[in-house]
Amino acid sequence: MQLAARVILVLESTSALAILVLAIAILTHVPLSLLPFEPEPGHGWTGIGYGIVFAVLSFAGFEAATLGEEARHPGRSIPKAVVATVIVASLFFVLVSYAQVVGYGLNHVQDLSHASAPLDALSTRFISGAFAGFMDFAATISALACAIGSLSAATRMLYALNRAGLAMRLAAVDPKHGTPGRSIVAMSAVNLFCLLRGARSDATSYSDDVVTIGTVALILVYISVTGAQAIGAFRRRRWVWLMIGSLGAVLLLWPLGNSLYPAPPWPENVWPYLVAAWLVLGVLLVIFRPSVARLESMSLGTSADSGQKIGFPASP
Repeated sequence: MQLAARVILVLESTSALAILVLAIAILTHVPLSLLPFEPEPGHGWTGIGYGIVFAVLSFAGFEAATLGEEARHPGRSIPKAVVATVIVASLFFVLVSYAQVVGYGLNHVQDLSHASAPLDALSTRFISGAFAGFMDFAATISALACAIGSLSAATRMLYALNRAGLAMRLAAVDPKHGTPGRSIVAMSAVNLFCLLRGARSDATSYSDDVVTIGTVALILVYISVTGAQAIGAFRRRRWVWLMIGSLGAVLLLWPLGNSLYPAPPWPENVWPYLVAAWLVLGVLLVIFRPSVARLESMSLGTSADSGQKIGFPASP
């Protein structure tokens, strides 16, 4: 995971730096305006509601601590990483989004919304065609980094579930590398199936379908987490955290409603039911495999407090 993490950091840093260079180039060549930050009269708040749906998906994974067992000081490094990610990513998203809007022009926002490769077009206009080619390459390696990161996180989660009793055969640890090899193979097979399935269909439609499923599921997860935070804070009489948790859960109902209504056409209207079925499957799993619900292997516990590296055990 150390190697994978370093590869992800290098790839994503290269991509983010290229985008940042483009944003600065745009902002130094166009007149700046605060108009993009103002809701459109009569329709602006609805648009913001849909924007929150996009924001939820963009921030997906900021809270992931699935590699906590392999961190040297998880009790200290994970909270810092989560907070820093939220702050830095927020500033980066706002800056780049603003640069794209003013780069296309306030009177050409519809062109931006229909552009298949806006960064490519903006790179050609404000820097050069060569930089546009590099931007395409940066977007590609960023997608690769996301794939590696998602696979790593999913593998660790599957390993924790298996170790808790889901499928002990898949909880075996590679004796040489100390990695959950069988879980890696299982998740890689799932990813390969999704890749082959996507290659047989229209890229845009397939991406929209996957994004819809992921966004609805993520919003429900975040509502559950913020709701649990509120309940825990109420039991401990921590009123500030109770307010924050309650407000988070309530605010997330807004993008959830925008994701479900008005109902999209077939087959997009089926995806929320697919998410609901997946949740029911999870409930049944907890009922018939109660050990999975505890997930003690995902807890940082005493080792986190002492700042010791937990690591993978030699055997399940």
